[in-house]
Amino acid sequence: MPGAQITAAALLDQAHSLAGGALLRADVVEGRTEVARARGEIADWLDVCREEADRVVEADPRRASLLLYQVWDYVSEQYDAAAGRVLLDRMIGLSSEPDDDVYLVQACAWQAMLEDDVVAARAATRRGLELGAGRSTERALEFGYELVYLGDSDAARGLLKPLIMRFRSEGSLLDLAKALTALAALECRLGRLASAEAAGTEAVSLAEEAGLSYWVCDTLSVLCVVEALLGKESASAAHAQRLLELWPRVGLRSVLADAWHALGLSSRRLR
Repeated sequence: MPGAQITAAALLDQAHSLAGGALLRADVVEGRTEVARARGEIADWLDVCREEADRVVEADPRRASLLLYQVWDYVSEQYDAAAGRVLLDRMIGLSSEPDDDVYLVQACAWQAMLEDDVVAARAATRRGLELGAGRSTERALEFGYELVYLGDSDAARGLLKPLIMRFRSEGSLLDLAKALTALAALECRLGRLASAEAAGTEAVSLAEEAGLSYWVCDTLSVLCVVEALLGKESASAAHAQRLLELWPRVGLRSVLADAWHALGLSSRRLR
């Protein structure tokens, strides 16, 4: 599995060097940035996304918006609400129908949470579900996360459970890891720690096998807290320390609070 990611990166790098037209190059950069995110290398591609967005904005605002989405997603994970708002407003301005664009609606939901606007976050999440987030597995998973963090447990479970069954039957291991991470977060919030640990452990194993540092980091942020709550201090502390080592390269600043939370819980129990 890690070899597949390396191969994908190499092929996309070659396509990027050969792409003659601006629109084709923009599509290649978007795909390459997705691979870079999964491998924990997205910071190397943010300026490229901005540059390509500027090149294609007049010819194809939609493509420009998708490239800017990659930058916005990274910025939001640094908890930089102000910079995220600037990017999101530009993306909205590029869309003729922002309320019908599932990417923009999903971004609006996360941005609202960054700005502590729960009402707006709920409204955007509802709109995303109305648009049929299930048509895109990636978007469906994002809305699943949003439902978890908004405390809509039944809705989150109703969205995630069928996706997990589908990903298992299709052998979609990366999507399965993402969905299991969201489920682990949900179960942890509900106090179902054994179930949360099982989902989180499987998700970490899948992400490790695929060599996807970003998703290893994301999943460990849930698992280390669950382990601390279960009284498994050594495992929790080891996973939390690994998070602190991984996040600067991966760029997933949002996991810091979970790492320190787990370490605090573990150290208190060890006294």
